[in-house]
Formats: sequence, C-alpha cells, structure tokens
Amino acid sequence: MASYLPLECLNNIFNCIHDSETLYSCLFVNRYWSNGVVPILWRKPFSRFRFSYRSNSKNGGLIIRTYLSCLPKSKINQFCSESLQLFSSPLFFYPAFLKELDFEGLYDEISGWINTNNFNHSKKNFNDLKNFTRNKLNNYDQNKFTMFEAIIELIFKHCNYLDYIYFDVRRLPIVFTNILTKYCMFHNHMNDPSCFQRLTSLEYHGVGSNYTIPDSVSLDLLFSLSKVCQDLTYLKIRSFAAPTCDSLASLIQSQKGLQKLFLWELNLHDISCIIDAISSQANSMREIEIFQCSFELCDSFEGLTCCYRLNTLSIIQCDYLTSYLLDSLANTHFPYIEKLELKDFNYSLIDLNHEDIPSEQVKNIIKNCSDNIQDLYTNLKLDDYFGIIETIATYCTLITSLELNTQRADQIHELLPILESCQKLEKLIIQPIQPMGYFPIYYDVSNEQLRWFATKLPSSVRHLEIRYWSINALDLEDFLSICGRNLYYMAWGYSDVRVEGDEKYFSQVILEFCKKTSRKVKRIGTPQFFYSSRDQHKNNGTIFAEFY
Repeated sequence: MASYLPLECLNNIFNCIHDSETLYSCLFVNRYWSNGVVPILWRKPFSRFRFSYRSNSKNGGLIIRTYLSCLPKSKINQFCSESLQLFSSPLFFYPAFLKELDFEGLYDEISGWINTNNFNHSKKNFNDLKNFTRNKLNNYDQNKFTMFEAIIELIFKHCNYLDYIYFDVRRLPIVFTNILTKYCMFHNHMNDPSCFQRLTSLEYHGVGSNYTIPDSVSLDLLFSLSKVCQDLTYLKIRSFAAPTCDSLASLIQSQKGLQKLFLWELNLHDISCIIDAISSQANSMREIEIFQCSFELCDSFEGLTCCYRLNTLSIIQCDYLTSYLLDSLANTHFPYIEKLELKDFNYSLIDLNHEDIPSEQVKNIIKNCSDNIQDLYTNLKLDDYFGIIETIATYCTLITSLELNTQRADQIHELLPILESCQKLEKLIIQPIQPMGYFPIYYDVSNEQLRWFATKLPSSVRHLEIRYWSINALDLEDFLSICGRNLYYMAWGYSDVRVEGDEKYFSQVILEFCKKTSRKVKRIGTPQFFYSSRDQHKNNGTIFAEFY
C-alpha cells in the first residue's frame, strides 16, 4: 500500500529520514519511490564533510562522473576526449536537484575523480592547485579548470534555485573565484534570474591575515553577490580581510530580511560601517554573533541598538570593548532576548586601563536583556566586573542555563546570590578563564567548599559542568550524596582529580553511586578508566561524567 501513497506524502516521509543509507535503500523499492528519493539524495552532493572517505576509495569522484554525464558529449570532449566511454546517459538530470552547493566539496570531488581515473597524469596533478601562485593561471592544467567551469555553468543553467552556498577562498585559486563572480555579474547585467536569487543561506570564508596578497577578488565577489542575493536569512562571514568593509556592508544592506548574522575573525582596519549596516536589518534580525573581532577604531554600537527584536546576542573574544563603546548598547532595552553571551572581553589585551573596563555597561546590558532571558553565558572576571553576580541574581531569576567564571576557590561563596535566587536553573557551567599560551591553572577546592556548593546548588539543576577544580575522589563521594540524585549530566572537564590508592577508585565512586540510586550510566571516563553502557540510546536518568 505504501507504494501507492501520493508522491507528496512520500516526500514528506523521505524528508524526515536523515540517514543516507536508508534513503539509498529506498531507491530500489520501485521507480515510483526512486522518483521521490533521488532529488533528496542529490540536493547536497558536494558536502566537504562527506568527501574524506570517498576520495580515498575506488569510487572516488563518482559524483563528478555523474554530473559530467549530464553535459553534452561535445562539451565533455573538450577536456576528456579519451574518456568518453566512462559516461553513459543518466537516468535523471541530477544538477536540477541541487539545493546546497559547497565549493570546497566540489573542488575535492573533481580532484578525486581526476586522481581515481589518472586523468592526464602526465600533466600537473590537480592537487597542485592548492599550492599554485594565486594570481597565475599557467602553473596548472587548463583542462581541469575547464572542467570546473563547465560544471559551474551546468549548475547555473539548470539549477532552478539554491538554498545554501559555502565558499572558502582559501582553498581555491583566484581564477576559480572569478568564475562565480563572472556568472553573478552576467546574470545581474542581463537582468536574468539566476539560481542565487532565492538563496537563503550563505557562508563565506575569506583568506584572513595569513596571505600577503589583498583579498581584492573577495571584494568583487561580495559586491556581485549583493546584486543577485537579496533574500538571505542566514549569513556567516569568517576571516574576511580587506582594505575596506564596503563590500560586506553592501551585502548586508542589500538583504530584504536578514535574520541571522555571524561575523567571525574579521581582520578589518575599521569595522564601523559593518556595525552601521546591521541597522538596515533592524526589523528582521533575530540573532547576531560577533567572534574574535577588534573594535579599536569603532566609535559606536548604534547599529546593534536598532535591532530591538533580537532573541540571541553573542559577543565573544573581541578586543577594545571599552566602556565608551558599549555605552549605547548598555542603554538599549532588548525585550525579546532569550540567549546572551558576553565572554572573553579584551582577551588579548593586557594593558587595558581600569576605567575602560566596561563593568557598569555589562551589568546594564544584562539588566536590559532580562525580560525573557533563558540562557546567559559569561566568563568575565568577577574581580574586574564587580557586581555582576548580584545583577544576575536580581534581574535574571528565570534563567535556565548559566555560565560563570570563578578564578579562585574563595570566589565559590560569591555565587550564593545566584544559587539562592535562580531556582529554575537547569544547566550550570563554571569555567575560569585560562591564560593564552600557558598550561591550565587549577585551584584546590576543599571538602568544606565542595559540600557547601552541593548544599546550595538548586535542586532544579540537571546539567553541571565544572572545570579546573582540583578535588579528591572522596570529596566527590560526599558531593554526590548531597546533590547527585538531581543530576542527569555531570562533567568535570579538565579538572585535576587527585586519586589516592587505587587509580580506579574515582570511577568506582561514580559507579557505586549509580548503583545505589538505580541510575543508568551511559558513559564514565577518567584519564585512567573508561566505561560505556551497551544501551547508548536511552538517556533518561543518565549521569555523564567526563574527565580529561
């Protein structure tokens, strides 16, 4: 009966199957099922995460062979006339099913096909492209470049629309980057709809600061994308380096309703125009994450303050976040924020003036985001950001996830206001900041301090992660006897566990506790011991204790 279900119903079922092997087996039920499964299997064939096991096997590059078989024979003859017998007429026109395009994966698939078939082995291997001079064409085989261009042309011509693109210019020569730029500019100039017009997600990885050649090609690419991609809802830019940020700002401003923006490792002289460009998406923006960016020449966060509908704001490992810069953000009310991350401010700066530390501004940001906040992650030093504990305890009583930083054992008692007021807390992470380039620093936690912490821990906490505490296995036994029954997940990551006598005793403490309380154990690990239950699927009542 299942074979007679309407194809729309079958498609809904197939789309809920995320195991490619199961989908592959559905191909052989009948032709009717095959018609529904093939578009799903071929919507993202060039995933870079799937290439590693294919390229090293005898089947490496089969996807490229399938795509090449969709080309006219005259086109194939331009670059592999001696291999025409490898191609047969395809059952489906596979490029039409493409919805997610990963240029790095496509690059590797072409390489895999060429290496597997020893194509033009007398000439330079396609892998040599990775080492070629970025602004020269005469160092590698022109035929292989033609193959790449032919596949891109095939995609642009026959793919109705793309949902997602990943582009990493570090892996590709300039001429390959120019292919995408050329087609974007062509479709924009001809006012011809392209497969990019309905693009909703774009990830772009630039060259960063590791190359001496300016990322001028990236500027052209981003400018051309801003003309044809105006329906993005998700944009992630990483390692973007350029003399100006105009191209990136133009890409942001050209969107009709950008919802999620991730800015990672931007190596720009001045990031101000990007922050200002964010204001153009004020009505639609829901999530912003800024990671490892410098705000040395930035004079305001006004662009962020316009995004009053934000539900997630993350600012992580950024430098020159001064009290002056954060003033505007601190004076803005964000009523819809559910997740707030303020971590590792001025991480690489060691000479920041005390008056520049945005202590008051951070407290005001937390206060102004407290209406609906559920997840709060901050590892800012309590000594520098005095009063942050009291602010959280006063205004964020309904949070369910919290990360904090304690640099010394005596600061554990400073957590008391939060432990008493946040009675809906389900996930607690305590993670001190570690100095860059140094070995981890542990601090001793006495039995008395650990027992005090256990008695004050809210009974609602189910997930507990504590890092860099130096404890005794016997102390842990006391800890578990007080609050262990409420925990479903426990991790003492990177902690220094002092084991006395039998080196397995620490593990035995946890196993014996689980036996006494009839808990199911999924996995327990220490540097000396590892245990995993056979039942990896049932997680109810599980204590997951992970030790590094």
